Amino acid sequence: MSSPILVLRAPVSLLLVFAAVLVLAACSTTTSIPQKGDKRKANLSSHWKGEGKEGQRRIVVKLSQQRATFYVNGSEVGSSPIASGRQQFPTPTGNFKVIQKVKDYRSNQYGDFVDASGKIVKKDVDSFLDKAPEGTSFSGAKMPYFMRISNGIGFHAGHVPGYAASHGCLRLPPSMARTFYENTPMGTPVTVVY
Repeated sequence: MSSPILVLRAPVSLLLVFAAVLVLAACSTTTSIPQKGDKRKANLSSHWKGEGKEGQRRIVVKLSQQRATFYVNGSEVGSSPIASGRQQFPTPTGNFKVIQKVKDYRSNQYGDFVDASGKIVKKDVDSFLDKAPEGTSFSGAKMPYFMRISNGIGFHAGHVPGYAASHGCLRLPPSMARTFYENTPMGTPVTVVY
């Protein structure tokens, strides 16, 4: 008589284990990145206390908080809001290094088609996908204080609305973009997490 009870308990316990695994897996992916229209927005304040500090630099980006934090010798010396890639153009996570710095960079992919006088004919285009209207040329979007961390992705000055809004790059407010740029040597480690 005890056999049927064991048979019934075994499937129930397996179902409970399976349900627990699903719940735990769901918890690990519930961290989301603020998007346009979300009621929650990132903290838009920034600070810098790194003047004159020497030592190992590191930048840590938390996409769920839309924030970049700058460390020297393991101590936080600055923090800034960012605008990371929106849902269609997500910012990659992982460990990177600053591999290029260009103070007055222009995008070779995103920008506008302009006529000979510089007047915008078609705004917000992707030069890889959109065909230029006759008589126009591509003018790449300005990305001041650009610091590339991977192919097509980098930090730069831009609009930071409190949610993910870029094509994958990490936009910083102009004053913080300049500060990060001036204090970040080539090869500086950058970690991007959710």
